[in-house]
Amino acid sequence: MPIVEIDKNQSAIPTNLATVLDKTNDSITTYPKEATPVLLTESGAILAGPGQIVGFYVASTSSGTIVLKDGGSDGTAISGTITPAVGYHAFPAQFGTSGYATIANTISATFFVIAD
Repeated sequence: MPIVEIDKNQSAIPTNLATVLDKTNDSITTYPKEATPVLLTESGAILAGPGQIVGFYVASTSSGTIVLKDGGSDGTAISGTITPAVGYHAFPAQFGTSGYATIANTISATFFVIAD
């Protein structure tokens, strides 16, 4: 199905999508929104409203655990108890209401979140 492209003279030019791609750019790439870092060393909110978590980075831990919840401290758990090692952990998940991380023991973690 042709798409319409507007040239520099503001004239509509019907074109096929395949004609605007080249050997280097042979697919359409989308770029997600930039994630916001939220550092926690104790339980707290990571998103004030709906959104998503991309993952988290643990800088240090001593038997620290994390439980991610949708809807605040009394919200619905969207993860089990996570006992992460130091390093980055991909954890793509959606928060319908708000994001909250319950932290136990000693841990320093930066959560990467995107608000809707």
